[in-house]
Order: sequence, then structure tokens, then C-alpha cells
Amino acid sequence: MSTVSDLDTWRLFFKIVSRGSIAKVSEEIGVEASSISRRINKLEKDLGVELFRRKGKQLVLTSAGSMAYSRMRRIVFDAASLFKDLQVARDNDRDLITIACPIGLSEIIMPIAISKYLEFNPDVSVSMRSLSYVELMTSDAITSYDIMLSVTPLNIPTRDSKLIAGISFMLAATPQYLNSLKYPIRSPRDLSEHPIFSF
Repeated sequence: MSTVSDLDTWRLFFKIVSRGSIAKVSEEIGVEASSISRRINKLEKDLGVELFRRKGKQLVLTSAGSMAYSRMRRIVFDAASLFKDLQVARDNDRDLITIACPIGLSEIIMPIAISKYLEFNPDVSVSMRSLSYVELMTSDAITSYDIMLSVTPLNIPTRDSKLIAGISFMLAATPQYLNSLKYPIRSPRDLSEHPIFSF
């Protein structure tokens, strides 16, 4: 089945969910509504389910559509991240920082933070992967990324397991502590200047 690899159609699907209608998406991206409809119809046919139903002039997700939205969103995000990493590997003249963080954080806050960081460090490239909280706690995730972010409270077993897994630097801190820093943290190595755990 080619539906997973057709990332452009899935992006259209996400836009329709966001805008609520094919007409609005058509106007936004400059593609005929009939063309968008055909692609979504083909996606539904390939999957064997209806993704949308009409509610007045709005398109709303069916239960299958809701499942596809929540599960495919991360797949498409990760695929885009992979393509970016491959581009960096081809260029091979820029440093790459890999980040893992929860899905909500990766979609809302991190793009803003990363764009600000890249203003100061234009020769660096950043790759971000969104993971569930369960995935973030696996030893594979801990050892696979330069930076791993979590917004959950740390308990003793979690802390110990992270240290055993071989994390070089780790900082658990309140916003007040971070705001009081004379010099901002710009790289993982900067964490060596702080206590491992600061509250």
C-alpha cells in the first residue's frame, strides 16, 4: 500500500482537518479543490475507510479519520525530520543536534525555540523527533539523541535509570532557576557548569 509513503496527500489531509474545508485549503495553497478531493478520495479508497463526513459546510473527522490524524501526524513529522537529516548528511558541512521531545512540545514550543537558537548559531542544523512519554523513557531514546526533553516530574527511579543509561549532562530545574542564569544554556556542554540536579 502506497498511502503511508504519499506524504503530500497526508499533509493535505492535515490541512483539511485544520481548516475544516477543501475550499479553504484550495484557496490557501493554490491547488484546485477538485484535485484535492480526488487525492483524498483515493486515500480513503486505498485505506478502505471514510476519513471525513459532512456537517453542514464543514468537513469533520470520522472515528477512523480521528485515528488516522493522531497516528499519522507523528509519522509524517518524523519522515520530514528524516529527509532533513539526510540533506544534512549529504551536505556534511554543518553540525547536527538531535532532539527528542513530547509531541505537543515539538509542535508548539520547540519550533519557536529552535528558530531563535539558529539565529545565533546559523552553522548548526537541528533534527527533532516527537515521541510519546513512554518512548522518551526507553534506553534507546536516551542514548540516541543529543538532547531529550520532558515536561514530566522526575522521580528517583527515573532519575537513576537515566544516569545509569549514560547521559553525560542533565539539568532538572524550575523556570525561576533558568531565568536567573547569567549565561544562557546554548549547548549540552554548557550543562556541565551546573549541578546535575538543580531545583
